[in-house]
Amino acid sequence: MPEYLSPGVYVEEVERGPIPITGVSTSTGGMVGLAERGPVNEPQLLTGPGDFRRTFGNPLNPSDPAYAGLDAGFNALSYAVDGFFGNGGQVLYVNRVVPDGTHGSTAAIFGLLNVDLTPNSGASGAYQLAISAADPGQWPNPVMGVLNGKYQQVGGLRLTFTEEASNAAILTSDANAGATTLDLGSVVGVVPGVTLRLTDLTNPSSHEYGFVSSLAGNVATIAPAITGTYHHVSSLVEVWWFAITIDLLRDGQIVVTETFHNLSTNKNLSQFVENAIGTPPPQGDLQRSAGASNLIRISVSGGAKTDGTTTAIRGPAVTTSSNPPLVFNNSGSNVLGDDKLTAANLALNDIFIGADDPDPANRTGLYALTNVRDISIVAIPGQTGQELQDELLSYCENQRYRFAILDMAPAVGKTDWHSSDAAPSDVQVQRGNFDSKYGALYYPWLEIPDPFPANPLNIQNVGIPPSGHVMGIYARSDITRGVHKAPANEVVNNIVDFSHHVDTGTQDILNPLGINVLRDFRPENRGLRVWGARTISSDTSWKYVSTRRLFIFLEKSIELGTQWVVFEPNNQILWVRVKQSISEFLVDVWRTGALMGTKPSEAFYVTCDLTTMTQSDLENGRLIVEIGVAVTYPAEFVIFRIGQWAGGSTVTE
Repeated sequence: MPEYLSPGVYVEEVERGPIPITGVSTSTGGMVGLAERGPVNEPQLLTGPGDFRRTFGNPLNPSDPAYAGLDAGFNALSYAVDGFFGNGGQVLYVNRVVPDGTHGSTAAIFGLLNVDLTPNSGASGAYQLAISAADPGQWPNPVMGVLNGKYQQVGGLRLTFTEEASNAAILTSDANAGATTLDLGSVVGVVPGVTLRLTDLTNPSSHEYGFVSSLAGNVATIAPAITGTYHHVSSLVEVWWFAITIDLLRDGQIVVTETFHNLSTNKNLSQFVENAIGTPPPQGDLQRSAGASNLIRISVSGGAKTDGTTTAIRGPAVTTSSNPPLVFNNSGSNVLGDDKLTAANLALNDIFIGADDPDPANRTGLYALTNVRDISIVAIPGQTGQELQDELLSYCENQRYRFAILDMAPAVGKTDWHSSDAAPSDVQVQRGNFDSKYGALYYPWLEIPDPFPANPLNIQNVGIPPSGHVMGIYARSDITRGVHKAPANEVVNNIVDFSHHVDTGTQDILNPLGINVLRDFRPENRGLRVWGARTISSDTSWKYVSTRRLFIFLEKSIELGTQWVVFEPNNQILWVRVKQSISEFLVDVWRTGALMGTKPSEAFYVTCDLTTMTQSDLENGRLIVEIGVAVTYPAEFVIFRIGQWAGGSTVTE
């Protein structure tokens, strides 16, 4: 209670009414799959297909000999992402996984900055820049290095190293041969540890270099001593750096480029190359380390002292102008990684399922999505093994507020994505494996034009699984109509056909089983549509996708919107406020058409009093609220009963 110690007027803020409950989003998707490159087991937020290309690269090409023998659908992730956004999805989290044994870093491939360090504390030798890929996979191969030029390679990474100079200053007095100090007109950018480049402007193509060991006022002490004479009226002094431009090429075209300027090999400078670009994680660790580059990581070594110890990494120092600091030595391998995508590796569903862990940083695969609270729809596009889909359904059931979209398996043994169709009898067998109110199964696969045609003049269609497109339709329906609207009778965008055309007779068999069929209504000028909205549950109370997802929306919204209740005094005042908060929220839901009834009292009830709690409940700190809602169900079967009517009227006297 507040204290009132002196006479006066006191103004106090008091919470009296209900605290509003805000409805949660139900349209945020989460996907797990294989990608060309990108972070591993670190779900990335995407808001458009361009985000996927920038982060995860191009679609995997099934014609690549490295992927021979893989089942159709292993490369489904990129097309599922396109389908999600193309069908109305707006927010998506993608988690890339890789097979076991895929490494995240490699040994050094470039020797660089061949530097004579003899004048500096007895050190000698060359610096080595160990280049590694930021992410595992074969995407950076081959990697090539170029000094002060360009190499027109077709694919892989190209690193271009160039010299740079900045903060030009003049000499205020002549520097004669043998001098170890320079009187500078300006020391902007000059600190101990940088390298200076001296240029006689009468011969601008010739330079000398000196390592700044100390700075007193405007006088820099350098090593080694200069060999020429530099007149203060005709000489220029610059701070020397180097730059790295990193290009990722595909078919001779640059798809990603990065440039880092003013780099140094001196670890005591802020421009130290490891700090500027990023250092690799420990060998075998697939977690992406922090760094500015999205393509490579660098570690610097070299400069061993004569006594065998390692000297502090410093800027390059040279003895003559004929030995410039930047000397390129490409002495290593040009293969940085391997994505390990083989039939044997992908047969192990563990990479997609991953591992749960109390520590969020150690969660992998599907369980890495747990770290993102907002996800409500989940899929693993193209992965249709029973063990994996069982785990996906169990995951959603345990999470409570997530719903799984399952793809039907391609025909047994299909490795050619030009022909991945499966028969209705196959999907019936697959459907029999599951019983869950937290998932839905869709048939058949979709078709798009082959993105990797063997003959550009004769482009065939290829099959892709429907989960990404269906997830986008879920999101579109939620955004435009609401989660209570069944995500069916909706057009499937960004495809050209279905892999199998299902007629009414076939759907008469599949629909009662809870298999949601995609139908071709183009002959009726109605396009390609989702024509089913059932879960794979045997419990008729949870037969419809919209019912399950509406309850997910209600339960999660109420849970998050009533966190303020915890530790409040558990008495009648609190009960009334809780009941009012929930009732006002449900009134808003009823007004959207999600609940039955012509008035709120017919749509729901909320009870929170001594009829829902016993004295034992109160003494044990339990507040119990009972809520009942009358949901609307989709009009799955529209029946018009028409009969003959004689007409006329009845006349009474």
